[in-house]
Amino acid sequence: MKKQYIYLAIAGGFVVVVFVILVAIQSASEKASEQKQITPTSPESNTEQNLNTNKTQADINQSSPGNNSLTPDQVVKNFYLSYKSSPDLLSSGGYKKDKRVSQELINFVQAQYDGKNDPIFCPANRVKDFIVDTPEYSVDGNVAYVTIRESAQGGKQLYAVELDKINGAWLIATTQCL
Repeated sequence: MKKQYIYLAIAGGFVVVVFVILVAIQSASEKASEQKQITPTSPESNTEQNLNTNKTQADINQSSPGNNSLTPDQVVKNFYLSYKSSPDLLSSGGYKKDKRVSQELINFVQAQYDGKNDPIFCPANRVKDFIVDTPEYSVDGNVAYVTIRESAQGGKQLYAVELDKINGAWLIATTQCL
């Protein structure tokens, strides 16, 4: 009879050890998954990225506009920086060749641009230092919503940007001045 209790205690201990190992593996897996989803391009917080405009145009271009591995906030940040640093991007039609821009945005700009107004990023909201908030996603995960705001504490919201996931890459579909 005593042997039965000993075997039962050993089996119970074994189950506890296996359970602890499984919990540790699951926890490590979840942390790795979170790190893959939030890939900050700077050492800022995971909820907001302070986007200093000290980057050179070469740094921006190296961010590979059509790269499928970029998150929506990275796509918006890179596009906004290059847009601000290229004043003729709109008038020259250069935005049409940008791999971060969807056909939907191109069609909208063609319909709205009259040579004077800026239907992509209104000039009144342009600031030197800004923050791109962490994206929010649609239920199916194919649409992302990102806000650009002033980098000051509690900074004013400047632009709302919607991105669509097309062929694995996030493309800017709409922008709205706030």
